[in-house]
Amino acid sequence: VPSKNLMDFEKKQFQKQIDMIRKAQKKEMNQVKHMAEVKAKKIAVELVENANITVKKEMANILKQFNEMSKTLLNKEAEIKMKDKMLRDQEKTINELRLMLFQAVSRQVLSRVEREKLESWLNSNLSKEENDINDVIKMLLKNEKSADE
Repeated sequence: VPSKNLMDFEKKQFQKQIDMIRKAQKKEMNQVKHMAEVKAKKIAVELVENANITVKKEMANILKQFNEMSKTLLNKEAEIKMKDKMLRDQEKTINELRLMLFQAVSRQVLSRVEREKLESWLNSNLSKEENDINDVIKMLLKNEKSADE
């Protein structure tokens, strides 16, 4: 009987040790799981932070390029407007000179054939703005024709 008691005692002791090992193993597994989750979250947070930093840098570069392109575009637009104004002024001056020339020529006595040639020349390949001046010239020619007749 003492050996049976001893065996029961040893069995209980052995079972306690097994239970302690199982508890320790379970506790260690929980800690490993927890540490894995924490580590994964930490890595994910770091990746997100790095991605945010990269996105901010790229956005800053894009905005900088956009601002530079906007300035360039505004400068070119101002240059185009200035050149357009110069061109319009030149066209206006040319039309005024043509009118002055016609008036000077029409003051002289022109033959009917010369007037028709001048009128034909005025009608050939002219822009709309030039046609406005030409209308005035044609009116002057008609007045001269009616005065001659």
